Amino acid sequence: MKRIASLIALIALFLLPAAQAQPTQEELEAARVTLDGRCALGESRACVLLGRMYRTGTGVEADLARAHELFNLSCASDPSLCGDLGALYLSGDGVEQNIPTAIGYFSLACDNNAANNCRTLGMLFRDGVGVEQDLESAVSMFRRACDLRDFNGCSFLSTAFLNGAGVEQSTETALSIFASCVRRRRSDQLL
Repeated sequence: MKRIASLIALIALFLLPAAQAQPTQEELEAARVTLDGRCALGESRACVLLGRMYRTGTGVEADLARAHELFNLSCASDPSLCGDLGALYLSGDGVEQNIPTAIGYFSLACDNNAANNCRTLGMLFRDGVGVEQDLESAVSMFRRACDLRDFNGCSFLSTAFLNGAGVEQSTETALSIFASCVRRRRSDQLL
């Protein structure tokens, strides 16, 4: 029982959001101009960041068609960035909702070592969204995300072992995975 209490304390300590100052409208406009220029030069990451601004309406008027266009550009040139396009198809934001298409984009990104997309696939398998529920596949995706240093992927993998969901139940393994994840996260924060 003390181990579970320790696990909960670690979760609370490392999942609490850090306070961050919000950018000003001028800073957002400068970011948009910079990202637009870099995207026009073919920088995929700039295109995806600009697409996120248009998707959420951050510093610009929300424009889901423009976000879709930018996500397509970034995905075509760097498959690891296909997850944002997958998110549009998963939610149906600005496109017709198509979960199999979303899963295809998440898979492409995961296959190219985008850890958060591996985690997203794990969640879809775990919850049976757009696919038949498959806890072993969920664990496999969470393990891949964790191996790629995704904190939440490690947390979900740890929880699977804690609950015996898709794997043999093992509190010891759950705590070991989570403790390793926390150590890596703290180490990454110090860099």
